Order: sequence, then C-alpha cells, then structure tokens
Amino acid sequence: MCRKLRKLSMALFKTITVLSIICILVNLSSNSSQQSKLVTSVDKESYARVYADNIMVNSNLSHMVSIANTSSAVVKNNTTKVLVENNATQVAVINNTTKSTPIYEYSFSYLHVPVNVCKSNGAKFDPFLLFVVKSDVNHIAHRAAIRNTWGNTSNPGIKLVFLAGYSPLMKPFIQMETNLYKDIIQQNFVDAYKNNTLKTIMGFSWVASHCSGAKYIFFVDDDYIVNTKYIWDHLNRLYRAKKRSVFLGHVWKKAKPFRNAKSKWFIPKGDFKDDFLPPYASGGSLVLTVDVIKKLLTQFKVMKPMFIDDVYIGLACKELKISLTQETRFWRYYLPGRMNHLFSSHGFRSPMQLIEDWKKYHIQYDMVVLTDPLENMWKNFRILLKALFMTVPILFLIFILATLVLNFGQQSKPETSIDAETYARVYTDNSTVDSMVYQVVSPNITESVVQINTTKVLSKNNTTKVLVKNKTTTVVATHNNTNSTQIYEYSFSYLYVPVQVCSSNGTKSDPFLLFVVKSDVYNMANRMAIRNTWGASSNPGIKLVFLLGYLPVMKPFIQKESNMYKDIIQLNFIDNYHNNTIKTIMGFTWVATHCRGANYIFFIDDDYIVNTKHIWNHLQSLYVAEKRSVFLGFVWKGARPQRNTKSKWYISRDDFKDNVWPPYASGGSLVLTVDIINKLLTQFKFMKPMFIDDVYLGIACKKLNISLIHESRFSVRYRPDKMNLLFSSHGFRSPMKLVEDWKKFHIKYDMVI
Repeated sequence: MCRKLRKLSMALFKTITVLSIICILVNLSSNSSQQSKLVTSVDKESYARVYADNIMVNSNLSHMVSIANTSSAVVKNNTTKVLVENNATQVAVINNTTKSTPIYEYSFSYLHVPVNVCKSNGAKFDPFLLFVVKSDVNHIAHRAAIRNTWGNTSNPGIKLVFLAGYSPLMKPFIQMETNLYKDIIQQNFVDAYKNNTLKTIMGFSWVASHCSGAKYIFFVDDDYIVNTKYIWDHLNRLYRAKKRSVFLGHVWKKAKPFRNAKSKWFIPKGDFKDDFLPPYASGGSLVLTVDVIKKLLTQFKVMKPMFIDDVYIGLACKELKISLTQETRFWRYYLPGRMNHLFSSHGFRSPMQLIEDWKKYHIQYDMVVLTDPLENMWKNFRILLKALFMTVPILFLIFILATLVLNFGQQSKPETSIDAETYARVYTDNSTVDSMVYQVVSPNITESVVQINTTKVLSKNNTTKVLVKNKTTTVVATHNNTNSTQIYEYSFSYLYVPVQVCSSNGTKSDPFLLFVVKSDVYNMANRMAIRNTWGASSNPGIKLVFLLGYLPVMKPFIQKESNMYKDIIQLNFIDNYHNNTIKTIMGFTWVATHCRGANYIFFIDDDYIVNTKHIWNHLQSLYVAEKRSVFLGFVWKGARPQRNTKSKWYISRDDFKDNVWPPYASGGSLVLTVDIINKLLTQFKFMKPMFIDDVYLGIACKKLNISLIHESRFSVRYRPDKMNLLFSSHGFRSPMKLVEDWKKFHIKYDMVI
C-alpha cells in the first residue's frame, strides 16, 4: 500500500509541476502581446480641493458675469439655469475681439471628491473601465443599490464614482455617504433636471483632470442595470483591436426638437433653429474615451449652454466631426430578462427592484467580472505557484487519511427529519431567521401552508407580499369552526420609534394634531423638505412622525436620520408599494398604542404640501363643536376596480368580486380620530389583506358603518397657488419644488401656526 501511495504522489507532483510551467508559458506569451498601460501623472497641486460652503471661487477672466449668494446665474441667451447655494459662482463669457466668439466657462467648487479611484487620488493605477454615474443628489438608495449590484466588483480594473449636485436638505447625508464610500463627486450647483448638462460637464472635467489614464469611461444614469461582464469583455476586444478612441451609445438620428412650450424638453427656435437635431447618443448610457472627452470640453467653451445634455453633446460631436458608433445593446427600456444580450437597460421602478432583478439574473447571465487578467496576471500566477508547491505535502496527507477512511469504513449518520409542513426558515444575509409563515390555528389543526427559503409571507388568496429581514414574523389565520371566520394578525418588530412626540414617549401631554407621514424609506429628501416647510411648527400641539418600512441598503442612513430627528417609526417589513397596507396598519397600531390621547390624526403621504394653519383652525372648530369622532378625506364614490392585469392597481375577481368599490377616502391625505382607528384595527383582523390601502380602509368602513366625510380641500392634484383654500395638495415634483413653493406661498397665504 505504501509503495502505491509513493508512486501516486510522485505522479501527482509531476503533473502539477508540468501544468504550472505550461500555464506560465502561455500567459507570458499572452502578456507580451499586450501593450503596457499608459499612466498619466497628474500634478497633485492641480487636484481639486474640497471647499467649505462659504469659500469663494477665484477666476481670472476678461469679462465676468458673477452672481453671488443667489439661486440663478444667467448666461447670454441661456437655456440652462445655473443654481448655487451660499457660494460665489462664476459663469464667464469671454469675448474674442478677432472672431467675436463667446467663450463659456463654468467655475464651481468641489464639495466632495472620490478617493482611491484613479492614480491621482490614491489608487496604484488608473482603471481600465470607469463607471461615472449621473445621480440625483436625493437618490441615496439608488446609489446604495448600484454599489450592491452591478457596481460591486472585486476587479481592480473597474472603478465606480457618482456625480451629484448640491442640495442643502441632503448635506448631512451626503457627508455621511462620502465618508462611508468615498465615491462621490459633488460640486456646488443645485441638483436639478435643468442642470443635467452642468453635471455632465463636471464629470467630463473631473475625468480629464484626475483620471485621464482610464481606458474607457462608461457614463450612465442611476436608474440603469448594467451587465458588467458583457461590457467589460466587449471593451477588452476593442482594446486588443486598438480601437482606443471611441464614442459608443444608442444613437438617435433625424429626431425633431420639441416646440411645445409645455414639454419637458422644449427647445425654442432661438436656441436651435433647425428642424432636425443632429445625431446624438442617449445620455443615460454611453461609453467614450478620454481623448474624445477632452475634445468635447474644448468645444463646450464656444457653445451656448443647452439643458438637454445628450443633444448638447451631439451638437459638439457634429462640430468636431466625431463619429458616434451605434450600439443598440445600450437599451432604453427596462428588460432585465434580456440582460444576457444587453450592456445596459433603463428604468427600474425602485432600488429594491434593481436588487431583486440582480439577484435573479446576475448568476444566470454571468454578469459579474471577478478578476482582471491584464493587471494581475503575474501576481495571480505567483500566488498560484506558491499555493501549488505548498499544497503537495497536504495532498499526501489528505490522500493517506482518505485511504484509511475507505479501508476501515465510516458509520453513516442517522437522518434527522424536520417537519417542513409547519416550520419554515428564512435565510437572509447568512443569518437564519425563524418564521411561522402561515398557519391555520384551531383546536384541531387541519391545514398548514408554508414557504421554504423565501422572503415572501403569504396568506390564502394573498394580494400582499409581507417581506421581512432578520426578525421573527408571524402572519396567523385562525379558523373558527363555529362561524367560519378567519383572523389575520400581523406581527413585526420596531426598528426605530420616535421620542418626545406623545406622553408615552417623553412629552408632558399628547398633541392636539399628529401628522403621520407615510414615507418611502429612501425618500430622505422628501422628509427633509417636510421638516423644513409645513412640518416645521413651534406649536406644541402639533407633532410629526414618519412611517417607514425596511430596506437593507438604507440601514446606516436611516439610523443617522433617526438619531438626528427622533421622528422615525420603522418596522421590519420590506418597504415597497405592495406593502402600503402593512405600513398603514402599523401606523394605526402605533397611534392606538402609544399616542391614543391625540385628538386628531392626519395621515398623509410624503409628496404633499399642507396648509398647517388652515387644517389646524378647521380641526379646532370641529373640536369646539364636539365633533370628536370623524373620518375626513377626499371621498371617491362609484369607482371601479381595475381588471386589467397590466395595471398597477389590478384586482382579480377572487380578491374582490363586485363591480364597484365601496366609498373610500384617498389614502394620501386623510384625518381621523383614535376611536375610529381602534375600530378599524379590530375589523382588519377579519379581512383578507389587500395591497390598495385606501380601498382596504373603505371596505372596513363599510362593514363598520363608519361615515366618511367628503372634503374637497384635500386636493388630489398639486396646486400650491391655491393653498389659501386647501388643506393639502398632492404631487410636488421634487423636494426642492416643495421648498421653493413653500417659500413663495407660506407667508402670502398665512400657512404657519
């Protein structure tokens, strides 16, 4: 036996040695065909500094148009609003006396810059592929989702940065995000759609100055999914073919400018007189090289600004005769199921959808680049050789032990049976969470339904996904044999609760009016805008809290927000649209348990503006009239359920068989009292879950004979100019829009208590 072992070991050792030598020779040959990387040294003194909010920006220009401490900097015949906050901002127009050509220069200061991305800021070398993501400053969750999906790679040849403008509302959170990830490029122009071209120019300038050694730059918006490996392989083929000056994108030809003044993309004749736009690549997803970027930056200086950034780049390319390479694999619609054939795909609905689709497809379609053969070949093979030669003695030992085991045998393990019909485990983030998913409970258990290894908690004929993370969650249906009534109960754990809102958590008395704002977990900017506008009241009779679900990527940011403002109610169900009813039930439960002394509860979504004084005065008059049990809202009557399966609000006949909904109040803005809330909570236990929360409330009110009082002053449209007549108005486009409209109207209409 020993002789056979020695022979086998020697044969194994020789085989490993020969294979190692062959691998080294093959890779030496491959490496000799590769050109060495170009490394451009950048003068450290020319690297951008991080400026504090009030530092002035100096510029030596022959003619200066400078607007300091204002929100609007104007350029001749401008189509771009240059917005700043507490900074001296220069938009210069230099007149060339010989050619009468204006020169446009943009001078903004950096607030945050990335670290360890390129050679000039700490990395050992410039990346082969640099992702530059144009991101709305408010989209913290989008950026977190990208970092955890297609932007997450161990390949040192791929780097990721985000471009953001400025928002005073988001300042503390962007500071935190920068400290955590060190991948933010931010300048002091206000982040707005009309400033997209400024954001693009900022990204181009940073790349040209601080990452000029990168081989390819992938500019992409923050609502795209990317097949990282597919684009990596394609660009490596281009590099080997010496195609090192490129501009790739989904190219539009013969597109017409929008002449309708109401259009988001309206271009007046004075800004562009032709009937057709030049060919341009869709700005949401394109790849270009640094030499092309530098040419474009030079051209931008002699071009009048235009807020549509992709068209602006197309005009510059036309002037420079830069060829745009058509690539339909940069797809303009969201098709995650076809990502094996696409470089990028546009328009995921939410960060959570990106995460779910990435988990679903990234292994199936091999979308991840793990190593960089160009940069780490020698290092990897040195490690491999060392490991191989160190492994030989271990292989001897393993072989001997295995032989002994085979010779003497091994007793088989007794099998352990687990009752999988009544017990389920939910595995999340490598930790085990016990969850009784769904169980029919009665004196004699007759039926049980479970989901194994899933994050969906289902009830019979379920229309609600109850998603959990790292907490014990129970959805129980109790079957009563006497009257065939099922009882539904929801059990979630609080992650954060507010402080000093009601008498049970620190205040001397319960508020007269409590605002409970249903907020998407990643709508931090909306919450900040509310705290700084209609939610900011010195009246001790008014308090404000926010209802949130859970999203893993937002955990550190919500922790900071809760610590700062102490007004967050968060539970451990996943925050998405289909869990809106769960959010409402949890809000009702918290009020009934911890703030039952409040006189009136104003439930409202986080995209409303409120005339705080108007609703306060109205509720005071109701209280004086002893109307202390009410349900007010914009009541819909005769509405029909959506039977179209493609509709966002689709309801099957199994879930609701009637052709007309009962009367219900629009869930985005309604006022009710705690006694009504207690009645509804009792009724919810006997009602099958439904994801449309306002209809769900309407059905419960019908069963309880609760009267809904119609109030048209809860407007379902956004009409800030009518806020002297309204309680609330729905649908501001952005947090800054709310802030601007509040500044414009709150004094004029006396909206503050």
